[in-house]
Amino acid sequence: MCAVPLPLSQRTLCGQCLIKKPSFSRCISAFEYRYPVDKLIIEFKFSQQLIIGKVLAYLAAEIILQQTDEDELPDILVPVPIHPKRLRKRGFNQALEIADVISQRLVIPVDYQSCKRLINTASQQSLSALLRRSNLSGAFSVNPSLQDRSIAIIDDVMTTGATAEALTCCMLKAGASKVQVWTLARTPDPLIH
Repeated sequence: MCAVPLPLSQRTLCGQCLIKKPSFSRCISAFEYRYPVDKLIIEFKFSQQLIIGKVLAYLAAEIILQQTDEDELPDILVPVPIHPKRLRKRGFNQALEIADVISQRLVIPVDYQSCKRLINTASQQSLSALLRRSNLSGAFSVNPSLQDRSIAIIDDVMTTGATAEALTCCMLKAGASKVQVWTLARTPDPLIH
């Protein structure tokens, strides 16, 4: 459900999804967030190596196609929005860069205007799972144009799922019919590995 990598002998839901099922219907992560993928994503995101992001996004699109029936494809792709201050500092939204490549390969439009990040939240990278969730409280705004739409949220990495959960809840409240999450990579659960 949340795409946390599990041992082959345990292909079921992870402990977190068994305790509390996420609001999104499924998550597809193309890779595990470990070497060399972790280093590639860091170069893409923080050293403006956009070509790395494009290659990873293309590979992710191929994996998504392999794991998704045609009737499961969403109506639109929505990249996780970043706050304007962070956009000015970084120079680009990595989720939008990924979404553009997946959009071209899967022929699904990107909607980059229906969701906004209202609060310039602290970086999620160094926060615990509990702090990640509270850090995102009220962080997103979603407009009603998502009413009755099937959506895939696009992001670079899923760690605890706090961002995906917060954005999914906003989208469902705005009337979205179904929300999936597609990421380049998923961090392994340290309790499993």
